[in-house]
Amino acid sequence: MIRKYLYVIFILLALIFCGCKQSPTVNEIIITTLPSVVQIKIGDFHWGSGVIVGKDLILTAQHVTNLIYDINEVSIIYNDGEIETEVIDVYSDKNDGIDAALIKVNTGNRIPIKFDKDKIFLGEDIIVIGTPIDEELYNTVSFGKIAGLNREIEFFGNIYLIQADVGIAPGNSGGPVIDMDGEILGIAIGGYLGYSHITIIVPIEMCEKVIEGYNNATK
Repeated sequence: MIRKYLYVIFILLALIFCGCKQSPTVNEIIITTLPSVVQIKIGDFHWGSGVIVGKDLILTAQHVTNLIYDINEVSIIYNDGEIETEVIDVYSDKNDGIDAALIKVNTGNRIPIKFDKDKIFLGEDIIVIGTPIDEELYNTVSFGKIAGLNREIEFFGNIYLIQADVGIAPGNSGGPVIDMDGEILGIAIGGYLGYSHITIIVPIEMCEKVIEGYNNATK
């Protein structure tokens, strides 16, 4: 009998100290991610979405930054409502074919989003956060699934893109696509007119190449 109780105690202790990580709830994921998500306003009529990926660095879609003709017309609107208008720099490599870019701006003490290092799989649940259609719809949260991997789509300028079954709209471009651990696996860059649930994503591995290019260019 004593041996039986000792066995039960051993199992309980193993469960406590095994280091097993409980997945966060959807609500926890959203609350944790929102402070890293930004709205990018360009002039009076254009906007996009972005996400803080490092100290003073915001990741977004390159086609969003292509609308920037005057750096003084750009405003970064944070989740807490603070507006930053002093953009320091905009970086992208138009020769690499990756629809991703960086905006350098004072992000203060805001925490960058964590990167997903796990393998992405078909059917994986995802969350997209951004500002679709109108700036009043900031921090819109959409839910979907990974629908295709390694897509080669000429219009979107790159290979190894991700297809998702999730609804987005103009303004979502550059917004983070996160997994159920609250880690970014890519950014939304567009879809197909008339097909609201075919969304194209630049994988975070491709975005990291843009970040690496920026770091090398600013050494």
